[in-house]
Amino acid sequence: MKKEMPFFQPKKKETFNLKQEVLRYTKHWKWFLISVVILLFFAFFSIKKSPVVYETSARIKILNQQVNNIELPGNLNSLFEEAKVNLENEIEIIKSYRILEKVSASLDLNVRYYHITASRLIQVWDIPLKAYPINNFTPLPTSGEYIVQVLENGYIIKDSNSKEWKVSGHTMNAALKDLPFLLKIDALRNTSELINKKIKIRFFTTREATLRLFSGLNIEHIGKSSEILKIALRNESSAKSEAILNEIIAQFNQDGLTDRKLIFQRTIDFVDERFEFLTKELDSIENKKKQFKQKNKLTDIVMDTEHNLSDKSNSNTEKVNLETQLEIARILRKTLTNKNNSELLPVDIGLGIAGVNDQITLFNKKLLEYNKLKISGGENNPLVKNLNKDINQLKNNIFTSVVAYQKKSETALKNIKIVDRKNKGFFTALPTKEKILREIEREQSIKENLFIFLLQRREEAAINLVITAPTLKVVDYAITNLIPVSESPKMVYLKAFIAGLVIPFIIFYLIFFLDTRIQTREDLIANITTSQVIGAIPFSEDKKLFSGKDDNSILAEGFRMLRTNIGYVLKNQPEKELANVIMVTSTKEGEGKTFCAINLAISYAVLNKKVLLLDTNFRKPEIQNYLKSERNSNKGLSDYLQGDFKNFKDLISSFRIGKTVLDILTTGEIPNAPAELLANEKLEELINSVKDKYDYIILDTTPTSVVTDTLLISEMADLTIYVAKSNFTNKKTIAFAEELVGTNKLNNVSYILNAV
Repeated sequence: MKKEMPFFQPKKKETFNLKQEVLRYTKHWKWFLISVVILLFFAFFSIKKSPVVYETSARIKILNQQVNNIELPGNLNSLFEEAKVNLENEIEIIKSYRILEKVSASLDLNVRYYHITASRLIQVWDIPLKAYPINNFTPLPTSGEYIVQVLENGYIIKDSNSKEWKVSGHTMNAALKDLPFLLKIDALRNTSELINKKIKIRFFTTREATLRLFSGLNIEHIGKSSEILKIALRNESSAKSEAILNEIIAQFNQDGLTDRKLIFQRTIDFVDERFEFLTKELDSIENKKKQFKQKNKLTDIVMDTEHNLSDKSNSNTEKVNLETQLEIARILRKTLTNKNNSELLPVDIGLGIAGVNDQITLFNKKLLEYNKLKISGGENNPLVKNLNKDINQLKNNIFTSVVAYQKKSETALKNIKIVDRKNKGFFTALPTKEKILREIEREQSIKENLFIFLLQRREEAAINLVITAPTLKVVDYAITNLIPVSESPKMVYLKAFIAGLVIPFIIFYLIFFLDTRIQTREDLIANITTSQVIGAIPFSEDKKLFSGKDDNSILAEGFRMLRTNIGYVLKNQPEKELANVIMVTSTKEGEGKTFCAINLAISYAVLNKKVLLLDTNFRKPEIQNYLKSERNSNKGLSDYLQGDFKNFKDLISSFRIGKTVLDILTTGEIPNAPAELLANEKLEELINSVKDKYDYIILDTTPTSVVTDTLLISEMADLTIYVAKSNFTNKKTIAFAEELVGTNKLNNVSYILNAV
């Protein structure tokens, strides 16, 4: 029964080993620690330097805008209709540059004040110290920074170029040379907190301040079906954010009120213009009536019969109404013929055309919107052009309706006059003077009715102008959340800690991914399929040799383990009384095959085994560089193989380790044709002749990937030890070695990993 071998067997397929992967990274724990410490250090200073940011929000409800607030609707069903407000349009108006520019100018947002502390700048708002322009013709600077140190009796002001101004007193009444502003402290407020403090003042243009405000302002719906908007702003100064949001609400509301009042004011102006004309006409009719009565000595006229008077009265009433409508239509038509589209049209002036009042209202609304967009977007803006097109279309529609209604009224009036002429037979008894007087009175009545009607409309517009309802309802004025929106220090430290682990992990992952070298015994096992790994030699910086029985170093234990494992391998072979021939080779130079061959030979020698270390590396011999033998000669194996020496025993030298003796046969003179020299039978004869005198014969050979020397003598070996070096041997070279094993070019191969 065979004993189980105490070394690693080959695996065809590499499997993932979590523990192995973790140990692979933890081996570089120092880099992880350095990375974590550095990032935590940066996180500490980032927290010290970064301001604490809070979110301030306000909520408003947009109200539906009705042009006339005191007039009952003609259709009572409209009282129960839900008002529709386009919140997207309102959001764009609130965020418009025009509104925000007014806010910036009102609150002086182009000037910022900072309290200078040891670690960072803290933005402050509404402090007693304030910068003022020198005069009305010299505004505040639009750029630059100034540091103001407040003293008990004045200021010390420095600019970014370290230019300094000293000011006596806390109120500057006159400008200093090259200082572009004045400083004043509000004496009514507590100023003790400013004494011996440093304040940084930064100046911006109003445009820059407005654009900064625009970029930080956030407006959103609260629910899909809600008419409430949430206006939010983030800033390190909560007082500043609250002041800004409240001012935005005030400016937006005032803007809406101004638009609505403009419509009512236009109606009042229109009626006032008509009053002057109607007053002159009424005075003319009164004078005409007075002159007619005085001339014809008339006081009163007895009416005709009741029936004829009734018909006449109805006819006159219809005439009055039609002529009133015609007069209003002429007035409105005259207004519409004006080529200037910038004037608003009077609303609800009593014209009896169905839908024309709604069209006039829509015309005024679009005209106001057109004027706003033209200011902000320019006349070539597609929206402005579309609005202008809509306005012209509405105006044409109104004009067409008025013209059609005028023609209709004139036709109706003609028909009434025809009927009136037919009824003249009923008044043949009435004098001609009565007819003239009635015409004068009828004309007077038309003008008086029109005057009263316009006066009523003017009063309605005046009342609406005074009691104009607000554009919005404030649900909540600006209020700041007590919990900052900027990251908490704990979260910053946590992210820094995680980044400190992740960054070196990624770096090492890429290194491991791109590294094709053998690193561990597991890597070597995963890349071989036909052989086994029988040992791992620890790394030795000074290439230390096995020093004897009393050597308890890690290196010595590694070779003892290798020696034991070789014993298990050789036990599986047929027993023989002669020496075991062990060949040590590798793929290329630098993998430590000579180092391993020497120490392996010493490990057997300390067991009082007879060992012959044979150097067959005629290309680059190394054994004589490691060992200093008792026999100092340049002659060696090559001299014997070339026939210069008949007795090889004269070429063997001894190396002592304490009381232990190791026999060595070096290469001697390097021959011109090493491969041909090794190919002759004399080497095999030499090995066979000494097998009965030694327990182990260890051959140090040339690398297999360079020359064929090793392959020529591989059949002489009972065991081939193939050396791979950690962090040096490429995985592709192991594939080359496996190819040699698979094609039986090497005999009984086992691997060892050097410099683990």
